[in-house]
Amino acid sequence: MNAYQNTIAKLSQLPEPMLQEVDHFIDSLLLQQNLRQNNNPVTDKMETLTLMKLAETGFSEWHDPEENIYNEKA
Repeated sequence: MNAYQNTIAKLSQLPEPMLQEVDHFIDSLLLQQNLRQNNNPVTDKMETLTLMKLAETGFSEWHDPEENIYNEKA
């Protein structure tokens, strides 16, 4: 029996309340691990800056003087 099968066998012998507690504990550990990996302020700011620079290219027509006709009052 490998380690995985051994762990599953032991978990299957736990009473339901304890099994739920183990499940909650595992979820908490996984959440903490994800937060540590994904919560990098420098990476977040770099991604935001990259997306903002990319978005700027979509608004280049706003700087076209010919488009100013729509700003004139009728």
